[in-house]
Formats: sequence, structure tokens, C-alpha cells
Amino acid sequence: MIDDHPSVSTRQSTRTRRRSRLGATDGFRDRGAEIATIEGMKQPFPEEALRYVGDDPRILESTADAVLLFGNSKVAKIASPELIERESFVISGQAGELPVTTPHLVDWGVNWLVMDEVEFDRGRWSDEELIEAVRQMARLHDEFEDAIVLTSPVLRKPFSRDLGRLFRETASVAAHLSNELIEVLEDPAVLTEALDQLPLTLTHGDPWPHNMLRDPQGIVWIDWTQASAAPAVADLASWLDQTPFAIGRTIDRRAHIDAYLEARSKEVDAGAFARALDAARVAWFLAFDAPNLSSLADESAALAETMVREAERALAAVRG
Repeated sequence: MIDDHPSVSTRQSTRTRRRSRLGATDGFRDRGAEIATIEGMKQPFPEEALRYVGDDPRILESTADAVLLFGNSKVAKIASPELIERESFVISGQAGELPVTTPHLVDWGVNWLVMDEVEFDRGRWSDEELIEAVRQMARLHDEFEDAIVLTSPVLRKPFSRDLGRLFRETASVAAHLSNELIEVLEDPAVLTEALDQLPLTLTHGDPWPHNMLRDPQGIVWIDWTQASAAPAVADLASWLDQTPFAIGRTIDRRAHIDAYLEARSKEVDAGAFARALDAARVAWFLAFDAPNLSSLADESAALAETMVREAERALAAVRG
């Protein structure tokens, strides 16, 4: 929720924090191994995917959402049919031509997809590269604003239904929140009203530097499993609040917002945009940060307190 806080290194991405590691990552050797913690995936790794990465691929990542395998200069993602359908829908071009670069999709099936390897720079992100990522985000949102593809049932629509569904887990730990935030948990109408003032567009769903690879040609946007039909501020809020923790330093949030707005070619109502951006930040905080406040406080009480104060500030701005 913040760009000026005491310890950016103590908070992981909220999405990463909610994932559970499945085991060792030094190699996959048992073709019959089960992915027991991925919903709907209690079965061996798909043979079709293994044909691309080989019999002994290296596990790049194992989480509650997906397993990434690497071999033969290919990356295979094994995940639930819903996530695979969504990501393949976007990076295969079915959703339309993207104005950002994605990995080349080689093949896919019900619960797997295979992409070409991307050789990328693991070094520190420069301020210029971060701003370029924001500009690319703006071009993505321009390209798909009010597009027909947004009606596709494949895309997530996190703000189109009862926003309270996002807050279910938070309700059980609401004691850590102020009365103002608890009121929004119980009735998020003030957030949905602000968000509804903006048109829908195609959003990445989880944009931050860990989901962007820098290769010699530029930035490659990866992991489209959370792609959504949502107001553009959903992406920008996620970027502003997660990026400091990904890069290990604060960012000039105002500079990022200005760069984003300057890169938009379509007219943006500045007042409605600012209010909706604060609404999106409150929504993401309540959905993903608030359930982890206790563990965050164990690592850094000052950080947890600052995050709550920033959420309260954003909520006050939404209410005007």
C-alpha cells in the first residue's frame, strides 16, 4: 500500500505470501510425482508437457498455484485448467494483439502450457526501466479499453461482482483493522462506486517486476494467469504497492502515476482516476494484505502500522 515505508525487504508480495512451497527445486525426477496441493491436479505431470522439457526437467518454481519446469530451452507451466485457459487465451493472441511483449507460446493443453525460454537480466531495475514498464502498461490499457474481448468468460472480473467476495478471508482477522476499514469490509459500496466510474480494459492482474523479465529487446510480460476485465487502476494500484518490495527500495509514486497518465492516448478523467486508484489500493489491501497483518507485524510492527495508516488515508480520499 505504500511507497515510503521503513523496511521494504520485510514484506513479500502478498501473492507470494499466500503461496505454499511444494518441495525441493533442484530437479524433477519422478514422472509419476503428484502435485497434491494444486486444485484439480492430483495426477502425474502431463506427458504432453514433458515431451517438450524432457524426462528430467528442472523445477523453476513450485507454488500452490502452479509448477514451472525447465528443459530443452523450454518452460512448462502446470496449473489448474482455469489458469492455463486464461494465460493461453492472452499470450496466444486469442484475446487480441498485445502492445507488450510476452513469451512465445509453443503449445498448450487442458492443464499445461509450454513457452520458449526467455534469457533475461537478473540485475537491479533502473528507474528508467520501471517507468518504461508503467508506460507499457498504459499502452495495454489504451489498446483494450471497452474492447469486445472483455466480455469473455475466460477473463477474471474481480470488481464486477460483489466485492465482498474478495474480503472473505479478511473478515476473520478484522480485529487488526480500524473501524473505518471494517465498515468497508462489511459494505464495500464506496469502493465499487468509485471503481465503476472508469471503463473496463484488459489488465494483467498481477503486474510487478517479478512478473516482468528484461531481455536485450526490452521487457517481457509473464504470468497472465490473473488477466482480468477491470478498471485500469487495478493494475496501477498493484504495481505501485508491490514494486517497492520486489526491487528492495522505495519508488517515486507520483512520478510513476504521471508517467502512466502521460503515456495514455485516450482521455482520462483525472479526478475520477485518482479516486478509483485509491479505491483499488484499498480493495487490494483488504483482500491480500490485511489477512497477513499479524505475520507482517511479527517481522516489522512499524511496517504493518504504516500499511494500515496508508489504507486509511486512501479510504479517506475515496470518501472525499
